[in-house]
Amino acid sequence: MSIRHFSRGMLPGISIVCILVGLILPATVSAQDAPPKPPGGREAGKRPRPTTERRGPWENDLHILTSSEGFRFTSQKRFVEGGGVASLIRDAKGILVSAFQWFPRDRKEDFDRIAVKTSTDNGATWSTPRRIRIDGLPEHYARPCDPTLVLLGDGRIRIYFTSDQREGKQPSRSAATYSAISSNGIDYTIEPGVRFAVSGKAVLDCAVARLGRRWHYYAPIPGSSNGAYHAVSKDGLTFKRKKDVMIEGQRKWLGCAVPTKEGLRFYGSGGRGGWCARSSDGFEWTLVENSNTGAMDPGVAQTRSGNYLLIGTGPRRTGPGGKRPVPGRNNFQRKPVNPAPGSAKTGEYHEFMLGFDQTKLSPHRIKRYDPPRYVKFGRLIDVADDDAWRNRHHGGGDFCRLLFFDGTFYAFLTDHPPGPSNIYYVRAFDQSWRPTGFEKRLTPPGERDIDQDIAFDGEFIYEFAMQPRAGRIRKFDKKFNLIEQTPVFDAGENEVILDQNIECYGGRIYAGSEYRENNDLWRQAQRQGGTQNIPPNVKVARSTHVRVFDRDLRLVEEKNLVANITASAIPNQYWALGASQFRAGNYHCVAAVSATGNVSHFDRGASIGARQLFVLRFDENLEFVDSKGPLSDTTCSSSWPTGSLYEDGRYYIVYCSRFPGDGHQYGPKGPPAGRRVRGMPGMGRIMLGIFDRNFHELETIALTSSGGNRPQLLKVGHKLYVTYDTTRGEALIQELSLRD
Repeated sequence: MSIRHFSRGMLPGISIVCILVGLILPATVSAQDAPPKPPGGREAGKRPRPTTERRGPWENDLHILTSSEGFRFTSQKRFVEGGGVASLIRDAKGILVSAFQWFPRDRKEDFDRIAVKTSTDNGATWSTPRRIRIDGLPEHYARPCDPTLVLLGDGRIRIYFTSDQREGKQPSRSAATYSAISSNGIDYTIEPGVRFAVSGKAVLDCAVARLGRRWHYYAPIPGSSNGAYHAVSKDGLTFKRKKDVMIEGQRKWLGCAVPTKEGLRFYGSGGRGGWCARSSDGFEWTLVENSNTGAMDPGVAQTRSGNYLLIGTGPRRTGPGGKRPVPGRNNFQRKPVNPAPGSAKTGEYHEFMLGFDQTKLSPHRIKRYDPPRYVKFGRLIDVADDDAWRNRHHGGGDFCRLLFFDGTFYAFLTDHPPGPSNIYYVRAFDQSWRPTGFEKRLTPPGERDIDQDIAFDGEFIYEFAMQPRAGRIRKFDKKFNLIEQTPVFDAGENEVILDQNIECYGGRIYAGSEYRENNDLWRQAQRQGGTQNIPPNVKVARSTHVRVFDRDLRLVEEKNLVANITASAIPNQYWALGASQFRAGNYHCVAAVSATGNVSHFDRGASIGARQLFVLRFDENLEFVDSKGPLSDTTCSSSWPTGSLYEDGRYYIVYCSRFPGDGHQYGPKGPPAGRRVRGMPGMGRIMLGIFDRNFHELETIALTSSGGNRPQLLKVGHKLYVTYDTTRGEALIQELSLRD
C-alpha cells in the first residue's frame, strides 16, 4: 500500500516519503523520534503555499466510502486531510481501528508518521488522529510507514510496516516488511526479525490476512502492472515465498486482503476506479466483474451491522501551481519552457511549433480496454535479478533484448564496469525462465561499446554496436562465437550513430542510424545547449540512414530513407534515434516518431514538439511510398518505438508514451546533473499498439504505469515478450499471451 503508486507528484526514484525522510536523519537521533519537516521549508503552523517544486502525498486526503455487499462503494466523504496508505480492521470488541500515514500541516512532530483513528459506532463518528509508538525499534531502522493491521486470536493487534536498515549513514536500499504488536492499537512493541524481503529489491505496501490456519502475505512486484509477491506463514512471523499471484488487466495489488466466509477478498488499485477479487485458497484469484472501490490503496472492513466500510486515498487536492487539473485536457505546455541556456534559436522553434496549423493533424485517441481484449498478462521477469548476475557484474540492464531458438531464451543486457566502456552480455534461460548457466560476453576486450541492438536471421545473430562517433556490425553463430565483424565505420558528415537499430531478412542486414541534412546546423544547436532542434526549416531533412550488408557483412548499399509525413509539423523530419525497421509484405517499414505540434520538455532544456508514432513504408528499392499515422494518442507525447513486427496480418509496435500530467521528458539516464526530476523517470510508460493489416487500431495496452526505456518485442507462437529497462537498473521482460 504505497504512497508512491498513487501520487504522481512524488520525486521519482524515491520509494516512499517516510523512508526518504527517515534515511537522512543523523545517526545519533532515533529514526522514530526525530520530527520531519513539512514540505516547503516553513515552520509548523504556517501552511505552505501551493508549489510545484516539491509535491507529494501530503496533497491527498483519505476518504471513507460504504457498501452493502462490498463490491461497489459509494457515499464518499473525507476521512482525514493529508493522509494515505490506510488500513482498517474491526477489533475483538467490535471497535473499528484505522491506521494510516499522516501529514498534518500544523503538527510538525506528527508529519509523515503512522496515526490511528477509532470508531465505536460502526463508522458514524471517529476519534481524532493519534500517533502510534513502536518501542524497541533499532536506531538504524528507517521510520516505519505503509501500515497494515491484523487482529490476532488473543485479541491483540499486529501492525506490519515497511522499513529499511541503514549501513552506517547510508541506506541499504532494500526496504522490507517488519512487524510490531499491541494490546491497545496505539502502543506497539517491535517483533524481532524481518517478516518478508526479496534480495536486492525494495518490498513495499504489504497486505496480510488469515485464512484458516495460514497467514497470506501479498506485496506489489516493483515494475509489474498486475503481479504481486505471495508468501504464507503458520504464525504470521515466518513467511515462505510462494508463486507470485496475478490479476487481469492493468491492476495493482496495492490495497488490502480481507477474510470472508467464502475465503479472501483483495481490494486493489487501478483498473477503472479500483477492483475486487476473490479467492477460496489465497493462491488463485478471480476478478469480481463490475467491482469499483472508488478510491486508491484502500483498507476495508465489515462492521457489526454487516455493511462494508472502505478508507482510501482520494485525488490530489490541487494541480500544479495550486490549480485543479482538468480531466482529459492536454496538459503539455503551449509556450516556451525553460529554453536552453545561451540558445538564441530555441525561441524560433517554439514559435514555429506554436504556429503549426493544428487542423493538419488528424487527432487520434488510442483504444484501451480493461481487461485487454487481445492479450492476457503473464509473468514479469527481471533477467538482471539473480545472484549469478549480481555477484559478477556491476549493474545495468540497458538495451535489454531477447531471442528464442532451439528451445532456449537468450537475453541480452549491458553491464557497467568502472570506466568509460559498457560491456554487452548474453544469458540463457529455459522456458520456465530459470538461468541455464550459460553466459557470454559479446563486447571484445579493449573495445568501447555504448548502445546496442540485435537481429537474428534464423542461423546467425547480428549485433549493431555503437562506438564513439562510429559503429560496427558483429556476426555470431548460435553458440555466440564471433564469426566475423565489419571494420569500425565512422559516422558520416551528416550522420549520427546513436540509439541505432538493426533488422535482417531476405539475405540482407539493414543497419539504421540517423541522417541529418546539413549537419552543421544541428552541431551548432548542440553547442548552444540543445541536442534535438535546429531553427525551423522544412527543407532540411531528418531520417534513417541505412547501411545494407549481405550475410558476409559486405556493404551493398547506403541510403537515406527520407519521408514525407503529411500529418507532421515538419513532414521530412522524423526521429531515427530510437526507431526500428521491419518487413511487412513487400514493404520495408520504419516505426518512428515525428513532431506534430504542441511543445513538451526534453533532456537538456531544448523544447521539441510533442511527438507521435508513425509507420513509414518504403518499396523494395527503399524509395518512400507513404506514411501511416498518427498511431499513438495525440493528447500524449510518444517516443522510442524500438520494437516492431508484422505477422499474420497484424502489426505489433512497442513504444514509450508520456500521458498529460506525467511531467517533463528526460533521457533514459535521467535529467542533467543538478536538475531536479519532475514527473515520471525514464522515457515514459511502455505501450503496445496492435493494428490490422490496414493500420486500423485494434487495441493499445499500457504495459507499465511507470517509466521505462528502450522497449523491444519478440513473438514466439501465441506469446509476445516485451523487453525494456528502467532507471533502477532492471532488465525486464513482460510476457503476454495472445487471445484468440
